[in-house]
Amino acid sequence: MELSDIYKRKKNDQDIFAELMEFKVKEVLLIANHYDAYSIVREGRFFDRIYGEFLQLNLYTAPRVTSASNATEALELIDKRHFDMVILMVGLDKKTPISTSKIIKQKAPLMPLLAMVNNNSDLRFFDEAGPNVEYIDKVFVWNGDSKVFLAMIKYVEDKMNVANDTRIGHVRVILLVEDSQKYYTRYLPLLYSIIMKQTQVVLAEEGYDQIHKILKMRARPKILLVSNYEDAIDIIEKYKEYLICVISDVKYKRQA
Repeated sequence: MELSDIYKRKKNDQDIFAELMEFKVKEVLLIANHYDAYSIVREGRFFDRIYGEFLQLNLYTAPRVTSASNATEALELIDKRHFDMVILMVGLDKKTPISTSKIIKQKAPLMPLLAMVNNNSDLRFFDEAGPNVEYIDKVFVWNGDSKVFLAMIKYVEDKMNVANDTRIGHVRVILLVEDSQKYYTRYLPLLYSIIMKQTQVVLAEEGYDQIHKILKMRARPKILLVSNYEDAIDIIEKYKEYLICVISDVKYKRQA
């Protein structure tokens, strides 16, 4: 192969990597009343730990997290600045976050909105079959581990990027089918940590330069999370050429 051909092939690969992961979560709006915000921050240097998770995995675009204590304050911030996603904390008061989720979605219907409850007992209130999740995309459980926030952010990014990245870069897909908020809150951080560390090991062995490593990290497998049979089949039909595996306990909802 001619030297010019090798250069063109390498250049083409780098151009493809640069086009992957077009959507990045750079701005996060965290809505939590003062009590719920304190219940998170008291776990330690919370925001420092989030940035630490990103740096540990060689992720160079840690998002900025902006806090709002109520819906009015959140809407004012949304009017002033663009946000890529919203995380809504749910504590003792369940009704206010539900009404807040409706207000936010009416204001920005395409903005991903995830909720986080303080403990597993609150999940019954947010059963995915019920009306309380009408304006909430997914519900997670705060377990004191900042890796949960990293997983929530990566979940949103993968969901938004999978169509583009499979089409342009033939990026692979891992499908997680799980209807238990408690369990997918545990699974996702573990999966992302394993995949990113394995990708880094492969890149280190292949000896890429630092810039190329950062770009090629974008080609890691995407993790898609669904909670019922119909959504799982839809993902399989769309991305069956790119599926690495399906992870499921084969016990989830299916329409009659």
